[in-house]
Amino acid sequence: MIADSSIVVIMLSALSTLETNITAARLGAYTSIARPFDLEEMKSIIKVAMVSEAKTKKTNPPLHTPKKTRKK
Repeated sequence: MIADSSIVVIMLSALSTLETNITAARLGAYTSIARPFDLEEMKSIIKVAMVSEAKTKKTNPPLHTPKKTRKK
């Protein structure tokens, strides 16, 4: 499980199986890519993941915001 949900994880694998994809999703990965992969495809997936994460941050603000501390 990914401890920091602000990090987008793209799993690279030697196998392209449904089980691999399900495991990646259960562990919190954005997606998984099997080798051999196309560099342009990888760049596109990274861009989409970054845009998706940015939209998620805008629509889902943090559940807990730090309280301001007063100076004594």
